[in-house]
Amino acid sequence: MVTREQLYDQVWSEPMIKVAERYGVSGTYLARVCDVLNVPRPPRGYWQKLAVGKAAPAETLPEALSGDQTSWDEKGGPLPRQAPPRPVRQSALGPGRPKKRGKPSEGVHPLIRGALAEFRRSRPVDNGGYLKPYKKLLPYVVASDDQIERALDVANRLYQELEAVGARVMIGTGGHGWYGITLDEREHPKEDRQRAYYGSGVWSPMRPTIAHFPDVALGVTVMEMSGEVLLRYVGGNYIRETEYQANLRMYRHQHTWTTTRELPIGRFRVTAFSTDGVQWSKTWQEKGSTTIDGMLGRIAGEIRRAVPEVQALVEEARRQAEIRRQEWIAAEERRKREDDRRRVAESVKQSQEGLGGVITRWADRMAVERFFEELSRSIDKLPEEQRSDMLERLQMAREFMGTVDPLDFFRAWKTPKEIYQPVYSVE
Repeated sequence: MVTREQLYDQVWSEPMIKVAERYGVSGTYLARVCDVLNVPRPPRGYWQKLAVGKAAPAETLPEALSGDQTSWDEKGGPLPRQAPPRPVRQSALGPGRPKKRGKPSEGVHPLIRGALAEFRRSRPVDNGGYLKPYKKLLPYVVASDDQIERALDVANRLYQELEAVGARVMIGTGGHGWYGITLDEREHPKEDRQRAYYGSGVWSPMRPTIAHFPDVALGVTVMEMSGEVLLRYVGGNYIRETEYQANLRMYRHQHTWTTTRELPIGRFRVTAFSTDGVQWSKTWQEKGSTTIDGMLGRIAGEIRRAVPEVQALVEEARRQAEIRRQEWIAAEERRKREDDRRRVAESVKQSQEGLGGVITRWADRMAVERFFEELSRSIDKLPEEQRSDMLERLQMAREFMGTVDPLDFFRAWKTPKEIYQPVYSVE
């Protein structure tokens, strides 16, 4: 893993092409790595000017902002396609000190620029359902084709309001392991076992859209809510009842029936949630004549004021996780010690049994040897013409049976430590 500080030192110490060769990548790829990590690179002609003492001083390495990627896996880890947008203002807030509200920036937020075309490059949907764009690295905005322009406008102003209170809004960087939540797009959620098991099938991006505050990252979504919509079956397809009523003359002679489905209804909800695995989320949604557009400033302020609460939850979760980790380490240590004691006991038992087996085999061999000795005395009493043949047979039998030296038997025995070397000292 190469940190941005290490990469900065390397690219200002020797030409980029040499650094790239050392990592086994192209110079173009390494330049993109520098862009992603916000590491300045020597300008064209820098090394020639340096050779004659006319090069400008090296650019300083800018401080990493909240949410910046700070390292690169040179062994092939994922790298974002482009560096996240960098805000003009930098916030030096502490987690417990709310920032005095600034003025939201004008124009289009970098995350929204060009997003409309990508959202409309969608998989096919029916009856004005939610768009399902092919591209996965998009702002976390969920809406139908009819409402996607308004949804992106809401997201644009929400991001600007959040940056006005000190956040940095960006798509979560790769390799971080962001936690998400299961969002319910229904305006009036209710218990549904089938839905809980299979999910709703609503599109979601590969990584969440993050509002980075100092030490806390919160996910933000803009979602068009759904409700039960009356559909009518006409000519082999379901169409909305409103469309049917508007074109009665066209459909009046066809056999039809009605049903209801959950479909987008044009009202919006904003959700903020913790991306650090703690149970915290908050929603704001349109009700009656109240639109989300007039709530965005208040939403951004409430999200900013929730930062200390979320940070406390995250710190407590980390503390509990550390307690669980230490408990796991202690339990694993106890398990290893118990396993070591068990294997030591098994090695002692196995060694004892092995020694007993050695003694038994030697005793059996000595019994055979006594038989051979008695046999030898009997052969000596035979006539000369029979003795030679029998002695030859006796010699062959001795060779078959092998040694009678107890040292040869004893060398085959294994001590407990030869069977298993203890990991821990005897307690």
